Amino acid sequence: MIIISVIAAMAIGLALGVWGDYTLKVEWDRPVFSSVVLGEKKDSEIKQAVKTPIDDSDALDVMADGVSEDTANDALDVNDNVNGSEENKDSEGDGDSADPQVIITNVDADDDSNDSAEGENSDKSALNDDPMAGLNRMDDIEDVTGKPYVEITKVGAVEFVPWNDNPARSPYYKNPGVRPLSSKYEYKDVDADYFATSLFIGDSRIEGLHDYSGWDKAYFAYKTGLSVFNMMSETLNTNDGKCTLSEVLENYTFDNIYIMIGINELGSGTVSDFADKYKENLETIRSLQQDARIIILGIMYVTKEYSDSSDVYNNDNINAKNAAIASFANGSDIFYLDMNPAVVDENMALREDISFDGVHLIAKYYYLWTDFMCSHGY
Repeated sequence: MIIISVIAAMAIGLALGVWGDYTLKVEWDRPVFSSVVLGEKKDSEIKQAVKTPIDDSDALDVMADGVSEDTANDALDVNDNVNGSEENKDSEGDGDSADPQVIITNVDADDDSNDSAEGENSDKSALNDDPMAGLNRMDDIEDVTGKPYVEITKVGAVEFVPWNDNPARSPYYKNPGVRPLSSKYEYKDVDADYFATSLFIGDSRIEGLHDYSGWDKAYFAYKTGLSVFNMMSETLNTNDGKCTLSEVLENYTFDNIYIMIGINELGSGTVSDFADKYKENLETIRSLQQDARIIILGIMYVTKEYSDSSDVYNNDNINAKNAAIASFANGSDIFYLDMNPAVVDENMALREDISFDGVHLIAKYYYLWTDFMCSHGY
């Protein structure tokens, strides 16, 4: 009898242990526990729930729990890096000013499986025109801007139209409340060969134009970090290797000289300092190229997100400098050409989707800039 009692007790204990172990295991898997033990869901219902889409916040939570932080970041950045990147040739930073560009994203046309030809054509038709173009200056501009039309003056052939009058966020600029339009001129359509006798001077943005314009016959002189304060003294990257701008101007004769410079100077000196040095450089260039047409290219804006996040590197500051240098255009041999209408959105800021860092264009979108230039020959 004692033996039978012991055996019964051991059997009961073993059964309880097995049940406890089973209970512990299913507790770790709540869907299984609720469906198998509690009978709340059938197995087919669980499978259906797994197939049901979840919202983005839940997806991010799942990813954060299931993968490493690096893997999660890689997944989130896939759209930025899907086509690879190319390190900037001057990434050693030998300029005096720190250029915002570190890399230029190289996007090959053959890899653009998600971009239809129709989409690219719509980009061209929508962005190669000034958002203000074709408006009746006295009436329609008031409707667009919500402010009275203001024509400050015409310096040479440059007209000014309203710009938002936000107060300056840094001592480096004063918001003029207006922006300059491209010099009035009967522009003609040209092709790449037109630029064979042209010189392009500037910083990393002109470097991008050199790399991705396809204008092999044009002459370029550029350097990452270049500013108006050192452009005449720095050794630049040119078609002939490393040399100074003065050497280029002394050894060649150009029909057109295009200048885009100013993004690196947004926090260096006031608008007046910038304009004074810019004018001095124009005079030096004119002395070495007496017959050339000089085209002052308006500084390209940054994206709205980038602009809103900085007291210095913002579009009001850029616009203040553009308004100052546009005043040097005389309508005869010095012109102001604003390429921004080709690349901006409704906020008059660089389009977010065509820039990889808020400052520079993605390689495949340089056609917006070059198409604009080809529709503005002299």
